Amino acid sequence: MSAAMAAALASILIPCGCVAWNMSLPQRTMKPFMEGVATSISSAFAVVSLVAGGSGAAPLLGTVGLLLSFPLLVLTFLSRLPSRRSTAAVGEAASDFELQDSAGVARRLSDYAGHWVVLKFYRGYWCPYCVRDLHEWEQMLDELAARNTKVVAVSPDRVDELLEFRCKTGFKMTLLADPDNQVIRRYNLQNRNFTPRRGPLRELVIPATLLIDGQGMVRWLDQASDFRIRRSAQEIMARIDVLLPGQSSRAKSERRIGSCIL
Repeated sequence: MSAAMAAALASILIPCGCVAWNMSLPQRTMKPFMEGVATSISSAFAVVSLVAGGSGAAPLLGTVGLLLSFPLLVLTFLSRLPSRRSTAAVGEAASDFELQDSAGVARRLSDYAGHWVVLKFYRGYWCPYCVRDLHEWEQMLDELAARNTKVVAVSPDRVDELLEFRCKTGFKMTLLADPDNQVIRRYNLQNRNFTPRRGPLRELVIPATLLIDGQGMVRWLDQASDFRIRRSAQEIMARIDVLLPGQSSRAKSERRIGSCIL
């Protein structure tokens, strides 16, 4: 096999491998810098095959590789989100709403009065970066339950899509459907962006996480500036321990006990 043919095949296999990895293993989605490096390398391989391939099959395969690699490379530079300011504000009451969950049951935010709530807005079941983030939170449900805290996740998905998503992932957290973006717009988190589902461009949501106390007041808010990047669940859990009454001293006590054991 010639070097040009090898470069052409690599330019096809690398982007296909990146997409397959992210879609089949969303809980282990590639880091943004890794995606950038991989798509840059595959684009370079495609150019090499076009330049050095002569009149054989290599230039044809290289063209296919370039058509696959270059759009993915461009998307790595178009993942920034607008700095839209949410209507939710720290120290103010979170706007109440009613949406259907994955079973078609109507749920209101006010149903969780007396509990702290991690309210998450995510792009959809098809977004590997969102799914990876939700997996992190799913693994922490027991820890959150011990802190009287629930996780409620809102997306533009339909009820039937959420039901299939729940069956596939086994998620126990509350998943709410907002296909018309009514609540997403109420919180001013709408954003028209690329999507492989019902796209290629449609109104989605700016990923955001709100921490709401038992009285329905917003205690903390974080919005993503890049749809591939999320603040880690562990980092937000540490913030919950600081804000939740009694949890800060409890966490310090547990760390001291752990140090003694070690």
